[in-house]
Amino acid sequence: MACGGEPEYCQADPESGLVLSGPPGTSEVVVVDPVKRAAIRRYRLYPANAAPA
Repeated sequence: MACGGEPEYCQADPESGLVLSGPPGTSEVVVVDPVKRAAIRRYRLYPANAAPA
């Protein structure tokens, strides 16, 4: 499954069963569905002083 490299961190959400992952150097949080074995959402993180492009 392509998430953009080895994750810097992972955190499981026991309520939804989803896994949140942070690929290094991407400024993203990737939501992974382990049942589907797929990245189902990506959230771009921006620094506090930067606006989205």
